[in-house]
Amino acid sequence: MSFEEEIKRLLEAEDDVSKLALDTLRALAVFHGVLWLSELPTDIIKIRRGLPEYPLTPELLVSAVKLLEDLGLVTTEERTRGFMLGPGTHLDVLIRLVDHIGIKRTLYFIDSEFARYLVERDQRIREALRRRRARDRGVEDEGS
Repeated sequence: MSFEEEIKRLLEAEDDVSKLALDTLRALAVFHGVLWLSELPTDIIKIRRGLPEYPLTPELLVSAVKLLEDLGLVTTEERTRGFMLGPGTHLDVLIRLVDHIGIKRTLYFIDSEFARYLVERDQRIREALRRRRARDRGVEDEGS
């Protein structure tokens, strides 16, 4: 099946694993096609702007990623990574979209929730840049 067909099936599914798999695709598409499994819950909460309606349990996360891997949408690789705020390393799973641009484009055109998120994010970025430029001009004007 094509990316579009698989994503449409996930959009129509009602089970928690499929819903989490779809949110995982959305997060991967937003964050350049690569995420660590341990960071996935936080990234999903950011995109959804709150907790999803399904439980974000480790077991459900692993099942959702396995489903995406079985569908041929992602690859996974167990890797060692450093701790963010201290010495040492730990094992984590690196998740990659098999075709970042293709999947992101497909999500944008068939998933209204994903498209709405991207539009709203871009509007927030433009507004923040506009405010910063206005602030910077105000600082320059005061110094003249």
